[in-house]
Amino acid sequence: MSYYVFIDIDGTLLDNSTNNIPSSAIEAINIAKENGHKIFICTGRSLPSVTENFLELNIDGIVAGCGGQIIINGAQEYFCPMPKEMIKSTVEYFIENDIGFMLEGEKVNYLYCAKNSSEIEKELTDFLYTDGIFAPFSHFENKYEEIIKLAFFTLKKEKTDKFLASLGKELNSNSDNWYPKVYTGEISYGKNTKASGIDYIINKYNHPIEKTIAIGDGINDYEMVIHAGIGVAMGNANEKLKEVADYITTNVDDNGIYNCFKKYELI
Repeated sequence: MSYYVFIDIDGTLLDNSTNNIPSSAIEAINIAKENGHKIFICTGRSLPSVTENFLELNIDGIVAGCGGQIIINGAQEYFCPMPKEMIKSTVEYFIENDIGFMLEGEKVNYLYCAKNSSEIEKELTDFLYTDGIFAPFSHFENKYEEIIKLAFFTLKKEKTDKFLASLGKELNSNSDNWYPKVYTGEISYGKNTKASGIDYIINKYNHPIEKTIAIGDGINDYEMVIHAGIGVAMGNANEKLKEVADYITTNVDDNGIYNCFKKYELI
């Protein structure tokens, strides 16, 4: 029986130091597809941040926004926004405390840069505008029904952590520091996770969880790595993720995806 493989983007499929997908990863995906396996991107990024270089890959679908949006064979199969009041209270706190954030939507991400932001925060904001479909927060116009996830970026770690600690079980949160020298993380609706995205797809096709592989590097990959039949951590992964993985492959810049596929005889 074929495997369904779920691959994170940043630090897993994408080498963030070069902003490129290693050629060996593209080769591995193509060969695995020829061998009858199904390949899905499973990312914390919302769909507007899944840029053309990923959409052009030979994949079967995308679990985006930590499970909030699912695309299969080019068609949207699932979309579940965060509740309005959860978004509203989070936005109010971040604006009041001058914390930068982005509302991640179905088609557009809305970006708020803190008024007293540092140069590094401004640099990050400028970078984000080049890495997907973004609009300023002033264009949001209370389109709550579009938002599946919220990300933050700030130097105010203490105030941010205080807010994250106050969140109930209806929201998931994590910090991952994916941009140098800036405290970053994400907040998503509790019912949407990367693991729930995997379940949606395998239930649709009546595919056993034992024949799934999840590959990631960050703390937001933790749930899918322990949930899949085989959980794989990249060599450059968070140490907590490595502790629960069934296998640790090589780094993203050292043929990590290719070597994982080879290990499990997908290629």
